[in-house]
Amino acid sequence: MSASVTKSVLIVYGEGGHQSQMRRLLSRFTELRDDGVTVIAVVEAGADVMDDAAITEQLQPLRAKTTSTALIFSLMNFCRAVFTSYQLIRTHNVGFVLSTGPGIAIPVTVAAKLRGVKVSHIETWSRFYSSSWTARFLYLLASDFYVQNKELLSIFPKATWSGRL
Repeated sequence: MSASVTKSVLIVYGEGGHQSQMRRLLSRFTELRDDGVTVIAVVEAGADVMDDAAITEQLQPLRAKTTSTALIFSLMNFCRAVFTSYQLIRTHNVGFVLSTGPGIAIPVTVAAKLRGVKVSHIETWSRFYSSSWTARFLYLLASDFYVQNKELLSIFPKATWSGRL
């Protein structure tokens, strides 16, 4: 593939388990680097940067911690994250977005959908009987939605069970 038509893959993850799951997933896709695909990471501020990513953009969490200004700051962070993600997707010719959450995946997915980019989300392995807020939104927005525990198929009937990473 020539560099002019090579697309990038954008990964979205947060701290802790979200990052662990993304590490496991990326370890299975070494052929991406062999094919010259650029891996770009959008991470929640505070998460470690992975070596697999050629470019990393840190975004502020969507939720504000104080109650008096929570809504205003959350909306501002959301809009800023959509804009930043849109620019990143456009500038780096992103052809696919892969998310393991958390909430920062929502504005990235919105930006990807505005650009016509396919999005796959993998719900966290820690959920068995309830869904995360991120999953509730991305179930509606993502092109592909995976669960790691069969119990979640009753909540997300159109999801694909992938097994645990």
